[in-house]
Amino acid sequence: MSKKNFDYKRKMQAKKVSRKNKMRKVFATSAAASLLAFNTLPAAASANAGNALTNPNITASAAIANVAPFASLAEVQLLSDVNVDATLTDSEDPNFYNLALNLSGNATGVQAIDPEKNIIFYADELAGKLSPNGTATVQLDLLPLNLEQDLPGVYNLVGTVTEGLSSTVQEIVNLVNLNPLWTVNGLEELTASLDVVNNLNVALQDLTSYSDEVEVTVGPNGELVVNISNGLGQYLETAIQDLVVQALNEIIDAINNLSISGPGSSVVNPLLDTLSGLVTTVVQPAINDLGDGVIDIANVLASAQVLGTTNVSLNALVDNPAGVSGDVDVYGAGVQTAAIDLQLLTSLESSDVITFDEDSDSDSDSDSDSDSD
Repeated sequence: MSKKNFDYKRKMQAKKVSRKNKMRKVFATSAAASLLAFNTLPAAASANAGNALTNPNITASAAIANVAPFASLAEVQLLSDVNVDATLTDSEDPNFYNLALNLSGNATGVQAIDPEKNIIFYADELAGKLSPNGTATVQLDLLPLNLEQDLPGVYNLVGTVTEGLSSTVQEIVNLVNLNPLWTVNGLEELTASLDVVNNLNVALQDLTSYSDEVEVTVGPNGELVVNISNGLGQYLETAIQDLVVQALNEIIDAINNLSISGPGSSVVNPLLDTLSGLVTTVVQPAINDLGDGVIDIANVLASAQVLGTTNVSLNALVDNPAGVSGDVDVYGAGVQTAAIDLQLLTSLESSDVITFDEDSDSDSDSDSDSDSD
């Protein structure tokens, strides 16, 4: 039997004291290991060799080459004002409990070297006893993108297109204004489509949200991990490609439909030929570059600050019996790193409490057995 209480003040205080003591022990052990590493390995290598001391499967040389230094939560924190909600209930399967998890928060705006964005849930007492039950539901509010700042490759590509077209189109407009007897078709559409390309930042404001179902994985220390980088990057890449390609295709359509006739209109024909040539030499190659991945939008946006409010929810299964009784802290965070280790997990701050009542269930079973005797 499980339950979630509503008065935890005394237990929570004791839990916090216990956790702080545990963290001191973890960091003290880490410091001792680091000191030993510095005394037994060359100076250039010792900074990254601590894991080799605690894992016999990792050689010192491999640890030196592959292990990154520990990053503090402050350095990799993706979200602030984080709220974690955990609800433990009985399952129809007697071998498991159901655990519903939800995390919400606002982007910190802290720039991290690692572009990976992960949501993690961790309970020390449940390590090895948690498993995903389906996918995670991810809902993100996105901050406005700026083409020049966030996508310089696309900005330069679009600039090449508009630079070549704008002067020619303006010359045509000037000639048309001087010749009111000419019949002109498609010029307004061409100038309008060119304005759209020149003001793509306005269109980018429509990319305000992202939602998806994302796989939940279990990390080496029993944490549940939801990677939001890949799906978000693919979504933005597709949306931006579609947006820019559509705008460029509208320019091509407008040029192909442009016609000018009337007395002396042949003077404008060289300019019309110039536009047709630009379609072949500038506009269509730009579309091809976007479609062929020459400009890697997803990777560029991985380091951009695009997240606003973030909400992630998932369901997990907990082994029954879990081997614990009483209150258990379930921690959650959003981090900008793929290097999720025990030191990072033990530094998480935002949490909720679930309560196991396995001792009383065991006592009840024992009483029932005694009564039957």
